[in-house]
Amino acid sequence: MKPAFRLLDPGEVSGPRSQALYHGVARTMAEAAPDTVILCHPASTCFCVGHHQDPEAELDLAFCRAAGYPVLRREIGGGAVLLDRDQLFYQVIVHASRAPLRVDAIYARFLAAPMATLRELGLEARLEGTNEIEVRGRRIAGTGGGRIGDAMVLTGNLLFDFPYDLMTRAWRAPSPAFRTLAGQALRDSLTTLRRELGFIPDRKQVAERLARAFGDTVGRPLERGALTAREEAAVAEAEAELLAPAVEAPAVRPPRALKIARGVYVHEVEGGARLERPRGQGFVTTKTHGHEAGEGLA
Repeated sequence: MKPAFRLLDPGEVSGPRSQALYHGVARTMAEAAPDTVILCHPASTCFCVGHHQDPEAELDLAFCRAAGYPVLRREIGGGAVLLDRDQLFYQVIVHASRAPLRVDAIYARFLAAPMATLRELGLEARLEGTNEIEVRGRRIAGTGGGRIGDAMVLTGNLLFDFPYDLMTRAWRAPSPAFRTLAGQALRDSLTTLRRELGFIPDRKQVAERLARAFGDTVGRPLERGALTAREEAAVAEAEAELLAPAVEAPAVRPPRALKIARGVYVHEVEGGARLERPRGQGFVTTKTHGHEAGEGLA
């Protein structure tokens, strides 16, 4: 019989701890340790940037600090994201020796559970571009992954609702035109359960559905467990590190390029900003100048 996956379901935790959990479990992962699925949601709002990102280049740090929003820097890749209590996180930590070899196979196996959960809620969820879960052409679940120590880590979230205006304000925007276009693109490219269903479903019930879906799709039994003392210590250490990113901003920054969703980018250009988005098999662009946002988004 295949060894069981361990399920950790702490429910509501602090924003920093919501990210420290998978860091700590991954850092202490040994071949004999159980592969783990973590389900949790943050109690408050924070921002998180990818391992290779400069927080000051991605976010308006003065605004974030003044508003009391922590800014974290995780050990896996991806872009700058907003984390809040209207998101349910799923985090998969697997020893590298037991993970699929191909990246697309990793995402296909472990995103099957959130896909099944969305479909159970009546939404036609589709996996696009290797790792983006979309409903009606809009992203509804962010995902990312990477290697931490001897573990393969995949993280993602289900969006119950989303503060579009706050995310738009928190980005570092080189011009008002850039911020306006980025905000419009975000609303057009990102959707939520509230937007699709017309209401916010019960979070606890959705978490229970997601746990069942992982049990059905990972191909191994799923058993509830708890952190070991060694893991708890590693989580505490990771939380402290996440809260104190030591990154120096480059003296000269390249023109800003912001990824909104699959194939959707806002580029800084002289005199304004340019939007690139897929349409059919090609791309269309919208250029803005000054404070005007140009054409509307389809």
